Amino acid sequence: MRTLFTLLLVFAGLTVAAQHDLSDVTAAPGMYVNGDRPEEGAIFIRENVLWSEDFSNGIPTTWSNTADPELAVWEYRGLLTSPDNSAGTQGSCVSQDDDYGPPIESETADNGFIIFDSNYWDDNIGPCGNFGAGPAPGPHFATLTTDAIDLSASELVGLRFYQYFKNYQANARIEYSIADDEWMILWESDIADFTGETATNDFVRFNVSDQLGGQADVRLRFVFEGNYYHWMIDDIALFELQQNNIIVANATYGDFDFFDQGNETGFEKMEYTRYPAEMAPRVYFSARAANWGAADQTDCNLTAVLRNESTLDTLYEATSASTDLMPDAEHGFTVSAYDLDGTLAPYTTHFHVSQNEEEESPENNTVIHSFDVNDYIYARDQQQTDGVFVPNNVFNGAPYEVGNMFLITADDQAVESVSIGVGSSSWTGASVYAKVYRLQTSGGIGAEEIASTDEFGIIEDALNNVGDNNIMTIPFPEPVVLAKDSAYLVVAGTNDGPENVRFAVSGDSPDFTSYVLFLPNSWFYLVRTPLVRMNFGPVVDVEEIARPEAQLSAYPNPASEHVQLRFNLDRASRCTLVIYDAVGQIVDRRDLGVLPAGEHLERLASSEWADGWYVVSLEGEGFRENEMIVIQH
Repeated sequence: MRTLFTLLLVFAGLTVAAQHDLSDVTAAPGMYVNGDRPEEGAIFIRENVLWSEDFSNGIPTTWSNTADPELAVWEYRGLLTSPDNSAGTQGSCVSQDDDYGPPIESETADNGFIIFDSNYWDDNIGPCGNFGAGPAPGPHFATLTTDAIDLSASELVGLRFYQYFKNYQANARIEYSIADDEWMILWESDIADFTGETATNDFVRFNVSDQLGGQADVRLRFVFEGNYYHWMIDDIALFELQQNNIIVANATYGDFDFFDQGNETGFEKMEYTRYPAEMAPRVYFSARAANWGAADQTDCNLTAVLRNESTLDTLYEATSASTDLMPDAEHGFTVSAYDLDGTLAPYTTHFHVSQNEEEESPENNTVIHSFDVNDYIYARDQQQTDGVFVPNNVFNGAPYEVGNMFLITADDQAVESVSIGVGSSSWTGASVYAKVYRLQTSGGIGAEEIASTDEFGIIEDALNNVGDNNIMTIPFPEPVVLAKDSAYLVVAGTNDGPENVRFAVSGDSPDFTSYVLFLPNSWFYLVRTPLVRMNFGPVVDVEEIARPEAQLSAYPNPASEHVQLRFNLDRASRCTLVIYDAVGQIVDRRDLGVLPAGEHLERLASSEWADGWYVVSLEGEGFRENEMIVIQH
């Protein structure tokens, strides 16, 4: 069993050089361009916004911005400010040269946010700990006050906002005043002193009806008091609270807990979006529900369902024990796990919370996650690019690697290749490679490189915009045998620097499960999942698709009872037809033998195929040609 206080990936020189505390591992310096994070907006659909501010035009001129010392005021980070909204703190304890701390990751951070940067005002030069050397030494008392807000028509009111707060001897709070009367505390951060911090996208929401409901002249005041480090805020809203509104705050089919001492490596029970059949998962069901209504919600429970989407069969259904939830309260629900048998198919997990009261926003009571069990591919990303990781400019020119942790759960697994995605801004003349590191847990946590591919040039068809799923499959010289119940870090890398190669990301990543290395030994964890997958057999590859030596067409398309395939070969070749469904599972395969050059026809019976789209792949000696078909019965 691992020892938690020594738990850290230590990669200096790719050997275990020391043991460290987790506080030594920080989030990667950089930003995520076009990152589609899970949007809270979907669960606000029926909540009527009474007043809001997203700082798209800076700090409103009607607001009061005061401070002691006078210079140390709240600041706006926007597209045209210096630094802009890609930067967080400029303080000496984080920033070096042009390397700023990470910004808040709110829904509208791309149009600006506000920050009180206490570390910067106290010490903008460093080294960290050179207290009082900055332009406005601490302790600080900075307030940002709204103009009057009329809530007289609404008795039930909620307040929500995003924040990123890091604390050292400081207090972050929101105060309110009615009709210019005394200031009273509405909300106060409970983040611990001495470098405690929230997530960069911490979401706060609570009921303020007793304080603000029905009031005609309300002012809010955002107060930072004390020393270090910073408080960032965005997307503030006052909204009309519903009586009965219970939501699924989060749900998981993986039950991952990095700090669970019962796990040998710490990476057990992670969620994957694609599982090889030999590593079919035990599916866990847990969800956290929150009462976002103004009234108590009684007999709340979770119903969990697992469904095979190929057959539409419900494989498992269970309901948790019930509990009551007071307003603003949360509760975690679980039901027993289910072991999949390795049947190749797409699957969905459904999480639904309910209560005795009549729900006013049923659209936020259900969360559905999907994954598949397939022949070869092991993946954690969401199967399409939703952003690109852009390291801070301080790392320009530095070779670097990004990747994900994977746990091997079956014997005799040999990885043949790694599939990676690169962003559309990457240079097609640049090269990329893949590596596998083995995690070591004996006597401390470390890693060693166990396999590396050659370098391959980026091809144009491998570039990804948001929504794309273009991959390069990079083979190892020989298959790499991996040990059961061992954790491995699988990375994509480049020696051409982030100014030439930017890797695609897809979906959120739990802390300490995805990493970036700026060579030789600067490691950081990533909060987004790099598009880096393991392959335990052959996969369709855009590099092969980009150089076809055959022409393939299908008709009718859409089809119902049958599909006629026509293809031309420019030379004799042994050929195979493989039909993949929408999630990459093989639904049919036929060996056509050695065919001569010229035109050929093949007829496929499709009457028993489920409605949807499929990829027909004509695979020959040195080529692969694909055609998409649609089945409609």
